[in-house]
Amino acid sequence: MAKNTVDETTAISALKNLKNFKADKHMEIATLTFIASNMLTKSLKEDSAKVFKAFDIEGNGRLSKEDVVGGYLDYYGKVVAMADIETMFVAVDADNSGFIDYTEFMVATMDTEILT
Repeated sequence: MAKNTVDETTAISALKNLKNFKADKHMEIATLTFIASNMLTKSLKEDSAKVFKAFDIEGNGRLSKEDVVGGYLDYYGKVVAMADIETMFVAVDADNSGFIDYTEFMVATMDTEILT
């Protein structure tokens, strides 16, 4: 599958937000999902979609731990510790599927500073 091109700054921002995402309550996740689905600008949604597609090497609509590791390597130029990936998946994988789906990615990578 051909590699998608994505703006490096957008990808780095998404990775930073993905790594730092924390949502302890189901209501908070639901609220953030609503915001990501309905209130982000078309441009922000498109940018995040491009990053997701660039990371989704298999094109199956979900990110494995290996996909995220590859994204870090491709856009940050460094390897992220598997312990950090495990922590990220615990925080982001709301349905405990073992993968980060598109909606979970959108919620975790949105820049919450734009909401204030």
